[in-house]
Amino acid sequence: MVFSLVDISVQFLFRGVYQFRPLVVSGNYDLDLLKPLPSFFRPLFGWTDILDFITLVPLWIYFLWFGFSQGIFNLGNFVLFLALFVSSLVLGFAFHLFVCAVCVLTMEIDHLVWVYRDLTNMARFPTDIYTKGIQFILTFTIPVVILITVPAKALMGILFWQWVLGSFLVSGLSLWFSLKFWRYALSRYSSARS
Repeated sequence: MVFSLVDISVQFLFRGVYQFRPLVVSGNYDLDLLKPLPSFFRPLFGWTDILDFITLVPLWIYFLWFGFSQGIFNLGNFVLFLALFVSSLVLGFAFHLFVCAVCVLTMEIDHLVWVYRDLTNMARFPTDIYTKGIQFILTFTIPVVILITVPAKALMGILFWQWVLGSFLVSGLSLWFSLKFWRYALSRYSSARS
């Protein structure tokens, strides 16, 4: 359930990444740079799918109803889960911004997004079932362990405090790095029109 909540929320918020390449290739992204919005607004938030929203609302309602009516959640674990869920959204934002920066530099985006999708699909199952090498890759390349497994463990009350701190640290560093890389990519951007 946590996988679906995180995955669909990230897709709902950052689906614009799938429409970004044509903007760069055609040169129409220049028009967005003139608008008084953050330069990453259209690449990330420029397109949403209403079906994601239609899926998210009942999913959250069922998740909350089931967890609290069955006594599965306690308030402390749930608050920690919400904080780590927001951290997961920040991490999702950072990765998608990184992918958009790569697109600005290379005009390629689809392959990185599909690698992300494939690795996050590995987190449908508890990542503890994988070998240590795979767990290392899932923690430190595209940190899907931090994206999905850490909030799920917090909800169940089986998370060590080191993972909580590490999760916030990785999300913060990923955001910082992605913003820096985005600024660098924009400094190298040359429009297809020019």
